[in-house]
Amino acid sequence: MFVSDFLDFSIYLDAAEQHLEQWYVERFLQLRETTFQDPRSYFHHYASLSIAEATRVATRIWNEISAVNLKENIAPTRERARLILEKGANHSVERGCLPRLVTRMGCSLWSSGDASGFQRRALRQLMPRSWFASQIRTQRTIASSVHPIA
Repeated sequence: MFVSDFLDFSIYLDAAEQHLEQWYVERFLQLRETTFQDPRSYFHHYASLSIAEATRVATRIWNEISAVNLKENIAPTRERARLILEKGANHSVERGCLPRLVTRMGCSLWSSGDASGFQRRALRQLMPRSWFASQIRTQRTIASSVHPIA
């Protein structure tokens, strides 16, 4: 029995584990420069670590705690989600999937930049208009900033 079993609609936000680890380490280093500097912070002892030491500590914490939690507690809930959103390395949503909706394309309901009219309408029904519009703007910005290699 999981909390998600009691919700009418659940969303699973997915990303490749390598991206999750990278984001965790980057956030840890950012916190080392900000919040950890506060002497009242529980994590203040990390503020004095060098960048290399902080990276090693963050990687160790990820491997021993966060990755284990991801595999044992979070990942198993993916299959029960009504909507699965997959984020790419730059944090933007690259794919969406309604596992319980069978389509010709399998689970891929929406993929950045190439969603059909049906797929866009389905997403609009599921997500607030402001969220959907922001994702489309993000995808257009990314697409316009990518230049082909000659």
